[in-house]
Amino acid sequence: MKYIIKAPNKSYNGTSASVSFRDGEGKTDSEHLADWFRKHGYEVIEEEVQAKNKFLEEFFDFEESENELEDAIDIVSEEDKTAEMAVLSSTEVLKAEPEKEPKKTSRKKKEAAKEE
Repeated sequence: MKYIIKAPNKSYNGTSASVSFRDGEGKTDSEHLADWFRKHGYEVIEEEVQAKNKFLEEFFDFEESENELEDAIDIVSEEDKTAEMAVLSSTEVLKAEPEKEPKKTSRKKKEAAKEE
């Protein structure tokens, strides 16, 4: 099993107890060295555990973004429903108004209008 060793000094570059560090981080396969570093105040992470944690973080970030997307879809759907209701209600108003029939004009009035 691999271990990631994090030094208290995050910018440490060098070798401690045969483990090379760069920017405060080193790796070892030795359980004995991992225990030694733990006892001396270093953070020790099992690489397998770190991979699982990273997967879970990404999964839950995906779940959150998926929920945000569903919320956005719901909002748009509600806005669409509101717009649709407005169109339907204005259509209903138009249907409710009686249609006006064109005014009938007598033949005499049409002829008088033409002569003017």
